[in-house]
Amino acid sequence: MALGALGALLLASATTAPAAATPADDFDRATQLFRAHDWQSAIPLLGAVLYPHPLLSTASQVFEAHVFLGASELELGDTQTARDEFEKALQIDADRTLTPLTFSSATIEAFEAAKTDVHARTAAEAAAKTRAEASQKLRDYLKSIVVVEQHTYALNFAPFGLGQYQNGEKTKFVVLATAEAATGATSVVIFAYLVNKYGISGTVNPKLDDPKTVRRLQQIEIGSSVAFYAFYAYGVIDAVLHYQGQTRVNSDPSLLPPDLRGIDPNAPSPTPTKPAAKAARSAKTSFHLGPILVPSGAGVGLAWEN
Repeated sequence: MALGALGALLLASATTAPAAATPADDFDRATQLFRAHDWQSAIPLLGAVLYPHPLLSTASQVFEAHVFLGASELELGDTQTARDEFEKALQIDADRTLTPLTFSSATIEAFEAAKTDVHARTAAEAAAKTRAEASQKLRDYLKSIVVVEQHTYALNFAPFGLGQYQNGEKTKFVVLATAEAATGATSVVIFAYLVNKYGISGTVNPKLDDPKTVRRLQQIEIGSSVAFYAFYAYGVIDAVLHYQGQTRVNSDPSLLPPDLRGIDPNAPSPTPTKPAAKAARSAKTSFHLGPILVPSGAGVGLAWEN
């Protein structure tokens, strides 16, 4: 009987300990300390309800907790932490203003500076997203249309690499055009010179001209002519082998709808933005374990806060 009474007494004395404070209680206490300018004491309480995850039930409370924490850090000289906290608050409500009844002029000035930067950054991100989405729309449109270029088979037999140019082989076109122009021009120029000086018959007066020089010129003329036709034959064969009756080409910008003209199709694709972490977790349940008194004795109670 005595042991039972002693046990009940010990259990009852244990129940006299104060109940654990809830996040809302900590926030209210931190608010009071802040208004009393006890920023050093308010900081740990505000940090406890904000990190690693907000424990408050409404977005408005989370906003205020970040602002109070930032203002407390600012008053104690930590401007960078204060700026970070103000920006986190502005992510919740970017248009809120602070009242001089609660905050110092330095705090209001720092908060407004953070708000200006947040608005500018948000506008820049929105503009970049708009440009990226427009570029993606243009790329999708260009993929959806097909522009076909018709090719002429007879062009394969044209000299100077025109068949290669039609087939889109620009390097071959330049090489063949240069080689055929050089060899053809050499042959024509020497032939015209010899005909003009010696006639069609090519009669050479040994007393006036050197037959060896004339013969060398004739050899160069014939060699360059042979080279010209060799390059030409190669060009024809290569063009025929690589001939395509039609090819798909890039769309003419003039064919684009007005709203897609002047857009850079090479702009980065829009990246999906991560949803902002919810500052207030309305569905969060915080459990608190503590002793309670009941009519028949004492016990342990479990309480929760949404």
